[in-house]
Amino acid sequence: MDEIIEGFFKAIAGLLRFIFVSLLMDFVFYYAGKGTLMLVTAGSYPPVEETKTTVNFTVFIGILVSVALFVLVIIFADRIRYGI
Repeated sequence: MDEIIEGFFKAIAGLLRFIFVSLLMDFVFYYAGKGTLMLVTAGSYPPVEETKTTVNFTVFIGILVSVALFVLVIIFADRIRYGI
């Protein structure tokens, strides 16, 4: 009986993890990349008609921007903490 309940909770946790990662990819990374590309290219990229390539490129830029922002926050927090 415990194995059935444990399997059920693992399935629910896997589903929630998939939904969270999917939402993170769809919203946070996509719009961070889209905003960055629109800022850098003065609104000319991404084009109005989106293809799979442009969406993938936008998500990739969003991931790069998010990682760079995370690294910069760590660097600045380190400087504030140690007074460098």
